Amino acid sequence: MLVHLRCNETFAHLAAAFGIGIATAHRYLTQAIALLADLAPDLRAAMRIAQRKAYVILGGTQAPIDRLSGANDRLYYSGNHHRHGVNTSS
Repeated sequence: MLVHLRCNETFAHLAAAFGIGIATAHRYLTQAIALLADLAPDLRAAMRIAQRKAYVILGGTQAPIDRLSGANDRLYYSGNHHRHGVNTSS
């Protein structure tokens, strides 16, 4: 089910690929995200871990957004992705 997070697959595609129902795909994904959240360190622990490292690589992804109107919309346009979006850490 992590293919949804990695490739942004829809629940319908996941259900067809794994031969399960859409509701089951949604339930499995929700359970997988909850498990990952339980295993992840909180912010304080993550910062303590990062302080002991020589360097830290922050992975991120661009979340697509609706195009903004006005002079500031260029700030949210990615020439690399050819769309408007905001950067999020992952």
